[in-house]
Amino acid sequence: MRKLFFIFVLGMCLSIQGFAQISEGSVNAKIIRTGNRPEAGTFGVYVGPALSDILRMADRNTSWRGFPLVNLKYYTSPNLEFRLGLQFYSESSKTKGVLVNTANSDGTSYGTKSKESYNRIMPGIAYHFSSKNLVDVYLGVAIPLGYDIDDRNSVSSDEIALVNKVKRTSFVIGGEAFIGLQCFVADLPLSLGLEYGISGLCEFGQKYKHEVANVGGTETQIFYTTDGNAMGTNYSDLKSQKGEAGSDIRLTISYYFNNKK
Repeated sequence: MRKLFFIFVLGMCLSIQGFAQISEGSVNAKIIRTGNRPEAGTFGVYVGPALSDILRMADRNTSWRGFPLVNLKYYTSPNLEFRLGLQFYSESSKTKGVLVNTANSDGTSYGTKSKESYNRIMPGIAYHFSSKNLVDVYLGVAIPLGYDIDDRNSVSSDEIALVNKVKRTSFVIGGEAFIGLQCFVADLPLSLGLEYGISGLCEFGQKYKHEVANVGGTETQIFYTTDGNAMGTNYSDLKSQKGEAGSDIRLTISYYFNNKK
């Protein structure tokens, strides 16, 4: 009987000790990393195709001017980001041949040269509200600046050889306000995001200057058109500008780096 009582007491002691260990145990929480949030001094390179750019690519009848080639970010603090977008595009063509001429079996030689360039810079600033790694919400503004050049030259050796120079240089300025949402990817210095923006753009100097002269240069005629077509309405003096406004959605992929050791 004494042995049984000793075994019973020993069992109760072990049970009480085990219960105390379970009750006094600390919570074991595993930390799941969801990305590296940019800090002060962090640079970023990002690609942000807009929905309008994607639709323009799908339209074969519309000239596509390419995505912005260089987009940079710089964080002065975890909440304040400065950005700069650069977009440059140029297209040129050249033709030379002999036109079919029933009155003259030799025909008329005709050559053209054209070059179109599209140049933009877009400085901007964004404020990030959240300090969480998982979801980052921000608001920002940007100012697109640039100029467009459309240069066309043609030479024909008709009865009087003519040189026709047509050129348009337009200055562009606008404004954009946007709201964005991005998520940081695992332990990688990457983020995927979505931006919605409302923007307006104004283009000044929407006129083509025509200079028509014979090869000898004895006679030169200067006039202006709105579309580059000399067969339309011609003006001796012209002021023309164009404005547009709208909204767009942009997908962003960003890569971050800094020079800290």
